[in-house]
Amino acid sequence: MSGARDRGAYLFEAAALPTLSGVLYFLSYIGFGIWPLAFVCFLPLLWSLRDATPRQALGRGAWMGFVAHLGGYTWIMHLLRVFAFASWPVAFLGYLLLCAVQGFLFGVFALALRWAWTLTGWRLAALLPLVLCATEYTYPLLFQSYTGAALLPLLATVQIADLGGALLLTALQALVNGAAADALFALTIRQLLPVRPLLAAGLAVLVSTVYGSWRIERMRALEKAAPMRIVGLVQPNVGGIELHRNPYASVSALWSETRELQGRGADLVIWPEVSFNLWPVRATDDGRAIQGGVPVSVIAGVERTEGKSLWNSAISISSDGRIGDHFDKIQLLAFGEYMPLGDVFPCSTSGRRSPRTSRPARARPRCARAGTGSRHSSATRTSCRASCGGSWMTMARGARTLWST
Repeated sequence: MSGARDRGAYLFEAAALPTLSGVLYFLSYIGFGIWPLAFVCFLPLLWSLRDATPRQALGRGAWMGFVAHLGGYTWIMHLLRVFAFASWPVAFLGYLLLCAVQGFLFGVFALALRWAWTLTGWRLAALLPLVLCATEYTYPLLFQSYTGAALLPLLATVQIADLGGALLLTALQALVNGAAADALFALTIRQLLPVRPLLAAGLAVLVSTVYGSWRIERMRALEKAAPMRIVGLVQPNVGGIELHRNPYASVSALWSETRELQGRGADLVIWPEVSFNLWPVRATDDGRAIQGGVPVSVIAGVERTEGKSLWNSAISISSDGRIGDHFDKIQLLAFGEYMPLGDVFPCSTSGRRSPRTSRPARARPRCARAGTGSRHSSATRTSCRASCGGSWMTMARGARTLWST
């Protein structure tokens, strides 16, 4: 009987608690959006790590990450079916493999946390943000994601991403989880509540929210004082398979819809990522050929060439066809936009046209700030995420959109 109880307790800590953490994690994340769970989703895993060996910590964290990704990445099966022409069994296996590889981030995190916890004896309110942010910064992901993105529904709070990017949101979420875990562990052994970690977590959330509220109001004031411009947004809605069969399908739609928006008074028209795909663009090219002869300023998604390098870029083209500044995509998609170790093994990129053959050095994207010469809609007041104009893109529902900005 004692052996059965011991096995039950072991399974509870080794499987049930990490599974619960994984479920709470994906339920708190974008898509499900039950954001209060973001502040407690790590508690079951942390409980299971109290007396875990390094090997057990690695396994339990990896299982938690696997479960979390199972709930959030179901769309991978559809992607593989549509774009890779995979059968259902192959698509399902690809889904499981991706969830295991991406979820292993939490295995590394749990192992590092258990090691640091044993070595230092620090409070989890201090260790959890440090270890989780370090892991998310260094672990390579095919589809980059950050734990702190679960806080996105808290519009004022997430504005601190202006100061430290998505990792600062991860740190805030981890701080609250760590303080809650410190309090829970203290209660179980009938110790006094750790007041300082709880106060630090509460103060961090309060200060973040106050800063974000001030930031939003400041942006509104700047937007109100800024000059107005009419901006058009074009989305050809041409599928990837059709685009490979007929590159002109997308560009023809871009040209005709841009001409229509120019006729409706647009001062600037924005095109999607790599929407112009007829040839790699050089800085010396005539922008009118890219615009299709439409005399309106354009921010165009193109494949830009510089020397022997290819880049996934956004370029500006003036109404008279002059190519101006450019912005190169920084976070590239492995195998789709760059080949891992492509510089080390050039044969792996043979016949593959990719903007880069190896992962670029980390750099910080520069995003236009609201109020500096333009008036943004309320949708753009949230912190810049994937790319400049990313929040504009979410406003477009049809093929052509026109609004004042």
